[in-house]
Amino acid sequence: MLFRALSPSVALLAIATLLPVVAYSQEAWTPSYVDGKLQPLPDGFPSQSISLVVLDEAGSSDGVYARNMQSALRDISPVPIEINDRGEVGTYPTWEALGWTLDQPEGDQGYYPIVVVLPGSVLDLHTVPIEKELGVTLDDLNFVIVTEVTPYVVTSRKDAPWGNSFSAMVEYAKANPGTVKYLSRSPGSGGYVAMERYQELQGIKLDKRVGGSHNEIQSAIGAGVADIGITQVETALTHWEAGRIELLMMSGDRRASTPWEAVPSAADMGMPGEPWAQNRGFVVNSTVSDLHRDWLHELFRVGTETAEFQENRERLPGNALVVMNHDEAMELAHRAFEISEPVIRNIGIHWDQQ
Repeated sequence: MLFRALSPSVALLAIATLLPVVAYSQEAWTPSYVDGKLQPLPDGFPSQSISLVVLDEAGSSDGVYARNMQSALRDISPVPIEINDRGEVGTYPTWEALGWTLDQPEGDQGYYPIVVVLPGSVLDLHTVPIEKELGVTLDDLNFVIVTEVTPYVVTSRKDAPWGNSFSAMVEYAKANPGTVKYLSRSPGSGGYVAMERYQELQGIKLDKRVGGSHNEIQSAIGAGVADIGITQVETALTHWEAGRIELLMMSGDRRASTPWEAVPSAADMGMPGEPWAQNRGFVVNSTVSDLHRDWLHELFRVGTETAEFQENRERLPGNALVVMNHDEAMELAHRAFEISEPVIRNIGIHWDQQ
């Protein structure tokens, strides 16, 4: 009832920060370790390498996340952990990848966990006719674990008239309508929806251009081809450390840690309660058994407890480490689906509005 009583924005923020840990089912299996390595299940799973599937380029936020997890599991997994960088494939990569895993050797066993982000992956169901074209629904998104919540970052080119001030950028945009060049990823992505919402709340209209990966967009901003954008923390950090971009704002209600403690939050800019963040973890196809999924959950959960993984992930300003099991993540996904629909329809990008 809590979520029904809240506005769409505030309710989605509430679920995006829902972090309690509930024990997962261990009815048929108790984890066993030998010399620190998680032992396979009685049915022999896993008997071959596990491939972490990245639906972007290797240097993307998801790519770096997968490699941080791969490194953390080096001494924990009984089989090799590999990375499969698929790049951006198809119109709806997460959902197409679920089918792709079934075409791989023993793909229905859980050997191909896919890195996904909420609510971004769920927004696809509203913006493209996935169920109609692929025959899959939200319940095919079989979550293994969510391990972190990360804000978005609004970035700017260097030497812009507004400097590194989000509020000054807003004033400039109001005084010069349609002249601030905003480069965005595909319509319906989490960052895209967030930026549409921020424009609405600030009463501005940017000169929007669409196209490119997170890294390509930030490279274009760094080169002065575009004025501003919104991206993932990992991508922003790379370009910021190279001195190519300015940081205008972090999404969410709290500021980041050092070295970005001076960067204002959305709440600082008069937009409290806005939901936009990245809840990152792994999913498998719905055909994967609960037992195999639980084994993977245990593997990743222990990986998140290593000092190496925590050090790598906590160096990202604003990143919060969490552990959500299957039931919690699926509840988050269903709530995000329900609550985000009116937000998507309000900006006119639902697939049945096209």
